[in-house]
Amino acid sequence: MGLAVCSHHVQAWNKDGHEAVGMTASSASVRAATQHVKSLLDSDDLVDVSFWAHEVADREFDWARQMHFQPQPDTCELTSTTCEADNNLCLLPMIKHFYNQLNKANTTDVVTFPDGTDWSDQDAVKILSNLLADLHQPAHLGFQSWDMGRQKKVKFQGTQMSAYEYWDNVLINTFVQKQPNFWYSGWTHIRHCKADYDKAVEQWREHGEKCFDLWAQESLKIACEQIFQNKLFTGSDVPDISKGYNQAVKIMKEQLLKAGVRTAVVMDALFTDEHQFTHGSAIKQDLPKFHREKQPRHTLLEFGFNAILMFAMLGFFFWLLKRYSGKMAEGLPTHAKPTKTEMANLSKVV
Repeated sequence: MGLAVCSHHVQAWNKDGHEAVGMTASSASVRAATQHVKSLLDSDDLVDVSFWAHEVADREFDWARQMHFQPQPDTCELTSTTCEADNNLCLLPMIKHFYNQLNKANTTDVVTFPDGTDWSDQDAVKILSNLLADLHQPAHLGFQSWDMGRQKKVKFQGTQMSAYEYWDNVLINTFVQKQPNFWYSGWTHIRHCKADYDKAVEQWREHGEKCFDLWAQESLKIACEQIFQNKLFTGSDVPDISKGYNQAVKIMKEQLLKAGVRTAVVMDALFTDEHQFTHGSAIKQDLPKFHREKQPRHTLLEFGFNAILMFAMLGFFFWLLKRYSGKMAEGLPTHAKPTKTEMANLSKVV
Protein backbone atom coordinates (compact mmCIF):
# COMPACT_ATOMS: atom_id res chain seq x y z
CA MET A 1 0.00 0.00 0.00
CA GLY A 2 1.54 3.31 -1.06
CA LEU A 3 2.12 6.25 1.25
CA ALA A 4 0.19 9.44 0.66
CA VAL A 5 2.73 12.27 0.57
CA CYS A 6 1.51 15.76 -0.14
CA SER A 7 3.22 19.01 0.82
CA HIS A 8 1.08 21.53 -1.08
CA HIS A 9 -0.91 22.60 1.97
CA VAL A 10 0.49 23.66 5.31
CA GLN A 11 -1.32 21.98 8.18
CA ALA A 12 -0.69 20.46 11.58
CA TRP A 13 -1.91 16.92 11.82
CA ASN A 14 -4.13 15.95 8.91
CA LYS A 15 -7.92 15.98 8.96
CA ASP A 16 -8.11 12.67 10.85
CA GLY A 17 -5.79 14.07 13.50
CA HIS A 18 -7.74 17.30 13.95
CA GLU A 19 -11.02 15.41 14.19
CA ALA A 20 -9.51 13.13 16.83
CA VAL A 21 -8.61 16.21 18.89
CA GLY A 22 -12.15 17.55 18.43
CA MET A 23 -13.67 14.26 19.57
CA THR A 24 -11.61 14.21 22.75
CA ALA A 25 -12.42 17.85 23.45
CA SER A 26 -16.14 17.31 22.88
CA SER A 27 -16.23 14.32 25.22
CA ALA A 28 -14.28 16.15 27.94
CA SER A 29 -15.93 19.57 27.90
CA VAL A 30 -18.56 20.38 30.54
CA ARG A 31 -22.18 20.48 29.41
CA ALA A 32 -22.64 24.24 29.79
CA ALA A 33 -19.59 25.04 27.67
CA THR A 34 -20.60 22.48 25.05
CA GLN A 35 -24.03 24.08 24.71
CA HIS A 36 -22.55 27.58 24.37
CA VAL A 37 -20.07 26.40 21.74
CA LYS A 38 -22.77 24.62 19.72
CA SER A 39 -24.95 27.72 19.90
CA LEU A 40 -22.15 29.93 18.61
CA LEU A 41 -21.28 27.40 15.88
CA ASP A 42 -24.91 27.12 14.69
CA SER A 43 -25.33 23.58 16.08
CA ASP A 44 -21.92 22.36 14.91
CA ASP A 45 -19.40 21.06 17.43
CA LEU A 46 -15.61 21.09 17.73
CA VAL A 47 -15.32 18.00 15.54
CA ASP A 48 -17.28 19.58 12.70
CA VAL A 49 -15.08 22.69 12.63
CA SER A 50 -11.77 21.07 13.60
CA PHE A 51 -10.24 21.46 10.13
CA TRP A 52 -11.92 24.74 9.13
CA ALA A 53 -8.80 26.85 9.63
CA HIS A 54 -6.99 24.73 7.04
CA GLU A 55 -9.82 24.02 4.62
CA VAL A 56 -11.19 27.55 4.56
CA ALA A 57 -9.08 30.24 6.23
CA ASP A 58 -5.70 29.08 4.90
CA ARG A 59 -7.02 28.84 1.35
CA GLU A 60 -8.71 32.22 1.53
CA PHE A 61 -5.75 34.12 3.02
CA ASP A 62 -2.17 33.24 2.09
CA TRP A 63 -0.85 34.90 5.23
CA ALA A 64 -3.02 32.67 7.43
CA ARG A 65 -0.79 29.65 6.83
CA GLN A 66 2.01 31.03 8.98
CA MET A 67 -0.21 31.24 12.07
CA HIS A 68 0.14 27.47 12.54
CA PHE A 69 3.88 27.64 13.36
CA GLN A 70 6.14 28.97 16.12
CA PRO A 71 9.67 28.84 14.64
CA GLN A 72 12.49 28.54 17.18
CA PRO A 73 16.23 29.14 17.13
CA ASP A 74 18.11 25.86 17.17
CA THR A 75 17.57 25.31 20.89
CA CYS A 76 15.34 23.11 23.01
CA GLU A 77 14.31 26.01 25.26
CA LEU A 78 11.28 28.09 24.29
CA THR A 79 13.04 31.38 23.59
CA SER A 80 10.60 32.79 21.05
CA THR A 81 6.93 33.29 21.93
CA THR A 82 6.36 36.06 19.38
CA CYS A 83 7.30 36.84 15.78
CA GLU A 84 7.29 40.62 15.57
CA ALA A 85 8.96 40.65 12.16
CA ASP A 86 5.86 38.89 10.83
CA ASN A 87 3.33 41.07 12.69
CA ASN A 88 3.04 38.29 15.28
CA LEU A 89 1.05 36.17 12.86
CA CYS A 90 2.49 32.98 14.35
CA LEU A 91 1.18 30.25 16.61
CA LEU A 92 1.44 31.49 20.20
CA PRO A 93 0.44 35.14 19.59
CA MET A 94 -2.51 33.96 17.50
CA ILE A 95 -3.68 31.51 20.17
CA LYS A 96 -3.52 34.27 22.77
CA HIS A 97 -5.24 36.76 20.45
CA PHE A 98 -8.25 34.56 19.74
CA TYR A 99 -8.44 33.44 23.37
CA ASN A 100 -8.54 37.07 24.51
CA GLN A 101 -11.09 37.92 21.84
CA LEU A 102 -13.44 35.23 23.13
CA ASN A 103 -12.66 36.09 26.74
CA LYS A 104 -13.62 39.71 26.04
CA ALA A 105 -10.35 40.73 27.65
CA ASN A 106 -9.18 44.34 27.43
CA THR A 107 -5.60 43.69 26.39
CA THR A 108 -3.09 45.48 24.21
CA ASP A 109 -3.11 43.26 21.16
CA VAL A 110 0.19 42.66 19.38
CA VAL A 111 -1.36 40.96 16.34
CA THR A 112 -1.86 42.95 13.15
CA PHE A 113 -3.98 41.30 10.48
CA PRO A 114 -3.29 42.16 6.83
CA ASP A 115 -6.06 44.15 5.13
CA GLY A 116 -7.73 44.69 8.50
CA THR A 117 -9.36 41.25 8.55
CA ASP A 118 -12.11 41.28 11.19
CA TRP A 119 -12.65 37.79 12.58
CA SER A 120 -15.98 37.10 14.27
CA ASP A 121 -16.22 35.15 17.52
CA GLN A 122 -17.50 32.23 15.51
CA ASP A 123 -14.32 32.37 13.41
CA ALA A 124 -12.28 32.69 16.61
CA VAL A 125 -13.60 29.42 18.08
CA LYS A 126 -12.86 27.55 14.86
CA ILE A 127 -9.34 28.94 14.56
CA LEU A 128 -8.48 28.65 18.27
CA SER A 129 -9.47 24.99 18.46
CA ASN A 130 -7.40 24.28 15.35
CA LEU A 131 -4.35 26.14 16.67
CA LEU A 132 -4.48 24.35 20.02
CA ALA A 133 -4.20 21.08 18.10
CA ASP A 134 -1.27 22.56 16.13
CA LEU A 135 0.45 23.46 19.39
CA HIS A 136 0.74 19.74 20.16
CA GLN A 137 2.26 18.76 16.82
CA PRO A 138 5.98 18.79 17.73
CA ALA A 139 7.28 19.84 14.32
CA HIS A 140 5.28 23.08 14.51
CA LEU A 141 7.70 24.37 17.12
CA GLY A 142 10.75 23.25 15.20
CA PHE A 143 14.19 24.56 14.41
CA GLN A 144 14.46 27.44 11.95
CA SER A 145 17.55 25.93 10.31
CA TRP A 146 15.47 22.90 9.36
CA ASP A 147 12.47 25.04 8.39
CA MET A 148 10.36 23.08 10.88
CA GLY A 149 11.71 19.85 9.37
CA ARG A 150 10.67 20.69 5.82
CA GLN A 151 14.29 20.96 4.70
CA LYS A 152 15.27 17.60 6.17
CA LYS A 153 14.70 14.64 3.87
CA VAL A 154 14.00 11.22 5.36
CA LYS A 155 12.94 7.83 4.06
CA PHE A 156 10.02 5.89 5.50
CA GLN A 157 9.05 2.43 4.22
CA GLY A 158 10.85 3.09 0.95
CA THR A 159 9.34 6.53 0.27
CA GLN A 160 11.29 9.78 0.57
CA MET A 161 9.65 12.79 2.23
CA SER A 162 10.46 15.62 4.60
CA ALA A 163 10.68 15.06 8.34
CA TYR A 164 7.86 17.57 8.71
CA GLU A 165 5.58 15.72 6.28
CA TYR A 166 6.21 12.46 8.10
CA TRP A 167 5.08 13.88 11.45
CA ASP A 168 2.31 16.01 10.05
CA ASN A 169 0.55 13.64 7.71
CA VAL A 170 2.20 10.33 6.83
CA LEU A 171 2.38 9.03 10.39
CA ILE A 172 -1.38 9.28 10.93
CA ASN A 173 -2.22 8.05 7.43
CA THR A 174 -0.06 4.97 7.91
CA PHE A 175 -1.53 4.19 11.33
CA VAL A 176 -5.13 4.56 10.11
CA GLN A 177 -4.39 2.29 7.14
CA LYS A 178 -2.81 -0.35 9.36
CA GLN A 179 -5.28 -0.21 12.25
CA PRO A 180 -8.59 1.27 11.07
CA ASN A 181 -10.61 -0.64 13.65
CA PHE A 182 -8.61 0.87 16.49
CA TRP A 183 -8.74 4.38 15.03
CA TYR A 184 -12.54 4.31 14.88
CA SER A 185 -12.99 2.41 18.15
CA GLY A 186 -13.60 5.40 20.42
CA TRP A 187 -10.04 5.63 21.81
CA THR A 188 -10.32 9.43 21.77
CA HIS A 189 -12.99 9.50 24.50
CA ILE A 190 -12.17 11.22 27.78
CA ARG A 191 -12.38 7.90 29.68
CA HIS A 192 -9.08 6.93 28.03
CA CYS A 193 -7.22 10.06 29.14
CA LYS A 194 -8.82 11.13 32.42
CA ALA A 195 -5.41 11.59 34.08
CA ASP A 196 -4.35 14.02 31.33
CA TYR A 197 -7.61 15.90 31.77
CA ASP A 198 -7.24 16.20 35.54
CA LYS A 199 -3.67 17.45 35.11
CA ALA A 200 -4.77 20.02 32.52
CA VAL A 201 -7.51 21.30 34.86
CA GLU A 202 -4.98 21.77 37.65
CA GLN A 203 -2.50 23.47 35.31
CA TRP A 204 -5.13 25.91 34.09
CA ARG A 205 -6.33 26.63 37.60
CA GLU A 206 -2.77 27.49 38.63
CA HIS A 207 -1.40 29.20 35.51
CA GLY A 208 -4.34 30.22 33.33
CA GLU A 209 -3.30 31.68 29.99
CA LYS A 210 0.37 31.02 30.76
CA CYS A 211 -0.40 27.36 30.02
CA PHE A 212 -0.07 28.13 26.32
CA ASP A 213 3.65 28.77 26.76
CA LEU A 214 4.05 25.77 29.07
CA TRP A 215 2.40 23.48 26.54
CA ALA A 216 4.56 24.95 23.78
CA GLN A 217 7.72 24.20 25.77
CA GLU A 218 6.52 20.63 26.26
CA SER A 219 5.97 20.17 22.51
CA LEU A 220 9.37 21.71 21.73
CA LYS A 221 11.04 19.23 24.07
CA ILE A 222 9.37 16.36 22.21
CA ALA A 223 10.44 17.91 18.90
CA CYS A 224 14.05 18.00 20.09
CA GLU A 225 14.08 14.46 21.46
CA GLN A 226 12.16 12.83 18.62
CA ILE A 227 13.17 14.87 15.57
CA PHE A 228 15.74 17.66 15.59
CA GLN A 229 18.29 16.05 17.91
CA ASN A 230 17.30 12.43 17.37
CA LYS A 231 20.05 10.23 15.92
CA LEU A 232 17.43 8.44 13.85
CA PHE A 233 16.86 11.69 11.93
CA THR A 234 20.38 13.13 12.04
CA GLY A 235 22.34 9.96 11.31
CA SER A 236 22.73 10.60 7.57
CA ASP A 237 21.69 12.94 4.77
CA VAL A 238 18.52 10.92 4.06
CA PRO A 239 18.07 8.56 7.02
CA ASP A 240 15.63 5.67 7.03
CA ILE A 241 13.34 6.34 10.00
CA SER A 242 11.08 3.29 9.57
CA LYS A 243 12.28 1.55 12.72
CA GLY A 244 11.13 4.50 14.83
CA TYR A 245 7.50 4.12 13.70
CA ASN A 246 6.10 2.48 16.85
CA GLN A 247 7.61 5.10 19.15
CA ALA A 248 6.36 7.89 16.91
CA VAL A 249 2.82 6.43 16.95
CA LYS A 250 2.88 6.29 20.76
CA ILE A 251 3.83 9.97 20.95
CA MET A 252 1.31 10.92 18.27
CA LYS A 253 -1.58 9.34 20.20
CA GLU A 254 -0.46 10.91 23.47
CA GLN A 255 -0.21 14.36 21.87
CA LEU A 256 -3.62 14.11 20.20
CA LEU A 257 -5.27 13.19 23.50
CA LYS A 258 -3.47 15.96 25.37
CA ALA A 259 -4.50 18.46 22.71
CA GLY A 260 -8.11 17.33 23.10
CA VAL A 261 -8.36 17.57 26.87
CA ARG A 262 -6.52 20.89 26.94
CA THR A 263 -8.81 22.29 24.27
CA ALA A 264 -11.75 21.24 26.46
CA VAL A 265 -10.25 23.01 29.48
CA VAL A 266 -9.76 26.22 27.48
CA MET A 267 -13.29 26.10 26.06
CA ASP A 268 -14.71 25.45 29.53
CA ALA A 269 -12.90 28.53 30.81
CA LEU A 270 -14.28 30.64 27.96
CA PHE A 271 -17.85 29.39 27.69
CA THR A 272 -19.03 28.44 31.16
CA ASP A 273 -20.17 32.04 31.72
CA GLU A 274 -22.51 33.94 29.44
CA HIS A 275 -20.97 36.37 26.94
CA GLN A 276 -22.38 38.12 23.92
CA PHE A 277 -20.64 36.47 20.98
CA THR A 278 -20.65 37.55 17.35
CA HIS A 279 -21.74 35.11 14.67
CA GLY A 280 -21.00 35.23 10.96
CA SER A 281 -17.54 35.12 9.42
CA ALA A 282 -14.79 37.30 8.01
CA ILE A 283 -15.03 35.08 4.94
CA LYS A 284 -17.98 36.43 2.99
CA GLN A 285 -18.35 34.29 -0.10
CA ASP A 286 -20.29 31.04 -0.05
CA LEU A 287 -18.09 28.12 0.84
CA PRO A 288 -18.93 24.47 1.43
CA LYS A 289 -19.76 23.52 5.01
CA PHE A 290 -17.19 21.12 6.34
CA HIS A 291 -18.35 18.24 8.52
CA ARG A 292 -16.65 15.21 9.96
CA GLU A 293 -16.29 12.29 7.62
CA LYS A 294 -18.46 9.33 8.41
CA GLN A 295 -16.92 6.15 9.66
CA PRO A 296 -15.41 4.32 6.67
CA ARG A 297 -17.78 1.89 5.03
CA HIS A 298 -15.42 -1.04 5.35
CA THR A 299 -15.61 -0.97 9.15
CA LEU A 300 -19.40 -1.29 9.00
CA LEU A 301 -19.10 -4.18 6.60
CA GLU A 302 -16.63 -5.82 8.95
CA PHE A 303 -19.13 -5.45 11.79
CA GLY A 304 -21.86 -7.08 9.70
CA PHE A 305 -19.54 -9.90 8.66
CA ASN A 306 -18.53 -10.53 12.27
CA ALA A 307 -22.18 -10.60 13.36
CA ILE A 308 -23.09 -13.13 10.65
CA LEU A 309 -20.08 -15.26 11.56
CA MET A 310 -21.07 -15.23 15.24
CA PHE A 311 -24.64 -16.34 14.52
CA ALA A 312 -23.38 -19.06 12.17
CA MET A 313 -21.08 -20.42 14.86
CA LEU A 314 -23.88 -20.36 17.44
CA GLY A 315 -26.15 -22.24 15.04
CA PHE A 316 -23.47 -24.84 14.38
CA PHE A 317 -22.90 -25.23 18.14
CA PHE A 318 -26.58 -25.88 18.85
CA TRP A 319 -26.79 -28.32 15.91
CA LEU A 320 -23.86 -30.29 17.35
CA LEU A 321 -25.41 -30.19 20.80
CA LYS A 322 -28.71 -31.54 19.52
CA ARG A 323 -27.12 -34.23 17.41
CA TYR A 324 -24.80 -35.63 20.07
CA SER A 325 -27.45 -35.36 22.77
CA GLY A 326 -29.59 -37.74 20.68
CA LYS A 327 -26.75 -40.20 20.24
CA MET A 328 -26.04 -40.18 23.95
CA ALA A 329 -29.69 -40.89 24.69
CA GLU A 330 -29.65 -43.88 22.29
CA GLY A 331 -26.77 -45.45 24.23
CA LEU A 332 -28.57 -45.35 27.58
CA PRO A 333 -30.54 -48.47 28.86
CA THR A 334 -34.27 -48.27 28.27
CA HIS A 335 -36.93 -49.35 30.75
CA ALA A 336 -39.71 -51.04 28.75
CA LYS A 337 -43.15 -51.63 30.21
CA PRO A 338 -43.37 -55.23 31.81
CA THR A 339 -45.44 -57.84 30.01
CA LYS A 340 -48.60 -59.54 31.53
CA THR A 341 -46.61 -62.73 32.29
CA GLU A 342 -43.96 -60.72 34.09
CA MET A 343 -46.66 -58.96 36.11
CA ALA A 344 -48.33 -62.31 37.02
CA ASN A 345 -45.01 -63.80 38.19
CA LEU A 346 -44.37 -60.68 40.20
CA SER A 347 -47.80 -61.12 41.90
CA LYS A 348 -47.02 -64.69 42.83
CA VAL A 349 -43.81 -63.62 44.45
CA VAL A 350 -45.58 -61.00 46.47
